[in-house]
Parts: sequence; C-alpha cells; structure tokens
Amino acid sequence: MKKITKSAEKTSKPTTIPQVKEMRISKSVSETWTMKVGYDYAIITINEKIGSFSVQSSYIDGSHIWTAIGNKSLKEFVCGLDFDYMMGKLIGRGDYFYIDKTIESYKQHIIQERLGQSLSKDEARFYWEIVQCWDDDDDDYMNCNDFYDRCLRNMSDVVDHICSDDTFRTKSASIKMREQAYEVLDHYHFVTGHSPSAKMFWEKIWEPFVIELKKEIKENECA
Repeated sequence: MKKITKSAEKTSKPTTIPQVKEMRISKSVSETWTMKVGYDYAIITINEKIGSFSVQSSYIDGSHIWTAIGNKSLKEFVCGLDFDYMMGKLIGRGDYFYIDKTIESYKQHIIQERLGQSLSKDEARFYWEIVQCWDDDDDDYMNCNDFYDRCLRNMSDVVDHICSDDTFRTKSASIKMREQAYEVLDHYHFVTGHSPSAKMFWEKIWEPFVIELKKEIKENECA
C-alpha cells in the first residue's frame, strides 16, 4: 500500500494595513511687516487664526504658536510680552555665556568673603590671582564649558606662579593650593542669559515695532 502523508501549510495572518488618517488642509491669511533701518532688517509675520508668530531679522530668527491666549488678539498678546518670556519662546533658553560678568561676580564674591573673614588674606589673594588670570586672557569663550576647560588647563600655571612667592614655596603648601584651585570653580556660578543679539533685536526692532502695532490696534478699534 502506498503510504500517504498529510501536511498542513502554514498560513500567515493577513497583514493589517493601518488606515491613513484623512489629511486636512486649511488655508489662512497672515499679515507681514517688513522693517529696515540702515543695515538692520526684520520680517515679522502674525497669523491670528492659528496663533502663529515668526520673525526673521539681522539679529535673531524664531517662531512660536500660541494656542491659548484668552480673549486677546495675538497682536495684543505679543505686545504685552516681556523680554525673557518672548525670547524663550522664539529662540530657547538664554544660555549665552557672559565672561565679563562671570569674572566680575567671582571678584565681588571674593571681596565679600574677605570682608566677612571667611577667607584669610592669603586665601583671598590666591583666588584673586586665579580670577585675574582669566581676566587677562584674550580668548573669547563661546560657552561656559569652553571657559571651564580653559580654566582647568591653565590652573597649574597659576598655582606655580603663586607658589613661587616665599609664602607658598613649600611642597605641601603647593599641593594644598592646587587642591583649592580645582575647587574654586565650584564655589561660584557662571553668568548666562540671552545673547547680545537678542537684546539688540528687542531694543532696535521689537520695541519700536510694538509702538507701531499698538497704534494699529487702536486705529482698528476706532474704525
């Protein structure tokens, strides 16, 4: 007798094709203002319907959409914004590193600590020498990380210079000073904020624009 075998084919489950949601396209009208003063320019666009605001300028480029602004129009809303809030929405947090202000904050802290006798005369001199070395550096720092790295690189040179003084000539004193040198950066904070370009935009472009926009709003209310 012929042997007959039976086998079953494995069938795969039918692939479920995800349904594509219907794309909805709408069209709305935006208003655009162009400003030019000398070499400075700005193109500001506002769309009241979708809450869209954008700016392209010689100082900053940015945009944001506000969807919950109460009963105010978008024009009225943006006229009442302060510098930090608006820049935060348009270009992000202010992480521009201000080296001059940072160094000044270091110096003021050292002075206050010395006046309060939290630092001895020699300790205050040591910290001051380190900060003064940063102040004398001609390099520009793009951010606080660059500044921090550079400070660590030149710290040994600063300590060697200070320890050449008779007061700090001993090896043990030199080691202690080096340990303190690497701690000094943790005792103070870096000064950061929005960039000078953002501030220039606010002063030269935005503030004059707000004056004109408020006039426009008032005229439309009276019409």
